[in-house]
Amino acid sequence: MLTKFIDCFILKGASLEYDELLVENGVILDPIDVFYRQKRVPQKVISCENAIIAPGFIDIQINGALGIDFSTHDGPLDEKIFCDLASYLLKSGTTSICPTVITSPKSAYPKIWHNLDKFINSFEPIRVLGIHMEGPFLSSDKRGMHPENFIAEFGVDAKKTLLETYGNFFQNIRIVTLAPELDNACQAIEYLTSRQIKVGLGHTAANYDQMLKAFDRGASFITHLFNAMPAFHHRSPSVLGSLIDSEKVYAGIIADKVHSHPKSLKLAERATNGRVILITDGNVAMGLKDGDYKFGDREITVDKSIAYVKGTKTLAGATQPMLKCVEGYWQEACDQTAPFKGLATALLAASTRPAIAISTNPSLDLKIGKITPGYLADFVVLHADLENKRLQLKSTYINGEQKYAQ
Repeated sequence: MLTKFIDCFILKGASLEYDELLVENGVILDPIDVFYRQKRVPQKVISCENAIIAPGFIDIQINGALGIDFSTHDGPLDEKIFCDLASYLLKSGTTSICPTVITSPKSAYPKIWHNLDKFINSFEPIRVLGIHMEGPFLSSDKRGMHPENFIAEFGVDAKKTLLETYGNFFQNIRIVTLAPELDNACQAIEYLTSRQIKVGLGHTAANYDQMLKAFDRGASFITHLFNAMPAFHHRSPSVLGSLIDSEKVYAGIIADKVHSHPKSLKLAERATNGRVILITDGNVAMGLKDGDYKFGDREITVDKSIAYVKGTKTLAGATQPMLKCVEGYWQEACDQTAPFKGLATALLAASTRPAIAISTNPSLDLKIGKITPGYLADFVVLHADLENKRLQLKSTYINGEQKYAQ
């Protein structure tokens, strides 16, 4: 059915423009082609009442939610449980995810992958773009909540180690986060990128030169910037300095106002000239009340919506959904003199930028993350309070089908 959305501001490039949106068979159409060449009229017209239409949010680092842990290996992850999680994420505008698996026992990985395998490359009820493997090749000193006894080294033959660790599951891995200072890490980066897997650098003690060397070998992403890595110093620019000097590298950031000070968010957006990606780093407790939970092979405590390794003040993932991260980024990191322009930046950071960052083959990859003809009709409809910088999600669409409505 040819459907036209009217009375809306659409995210186009880096701005919000008053326009109309045409959708048919799950794809965004060119109105000039439809109206003037094909001379067709829409069968359905939907007024958005001056709402905003933006691409659906893409969360490339999410560990779970609603008591569901993507790193679980204690039992099966059935479809009903996954559908419940997807429904929760759709309510915050997320249409695509990379389920993230934290450092786990080597013997657990086949069980974890078996749990996730049936959801990969599906768009029902949410798009699953591939797995994000966060570990086990991380720095012990910067491991955060990752269990130290399962942290691994590459050894003398990184390719062999990767094959032994990840087995035959490479076809379903989209991202691997690793520490570039480990011996033979660059060998690992070259092999992973040859398999069309994006490499993120994180949980690292690397210096500036080690980071640049990793980027030169193919790494293209920094995992949760500012967290679990050396701080910037004028005599040791480390991770942030390398990011500023690497114009094609993107950086994920958790904009929950807990993992990073609000002014750090602003610094990242300005210093990178628009290469920040919003991630939730959501854990098993996202969407649940304060309390104790199991996350991977660790016990965590959630207090006032902040997750810690139990008995410590070490952060253990996050609990804020993507819509809150977008709102927080808009409030703190984006242009404060032009609210509409600032909102466009925040929306880009949750949609277009992550789509670009994880693209391995632009001619073959899914066309998501933009509101443009030929792209899949994954989008959100939002009302924005420009004065108070608050967002209200009205509806979420995947393949042009409404998956959530307020």
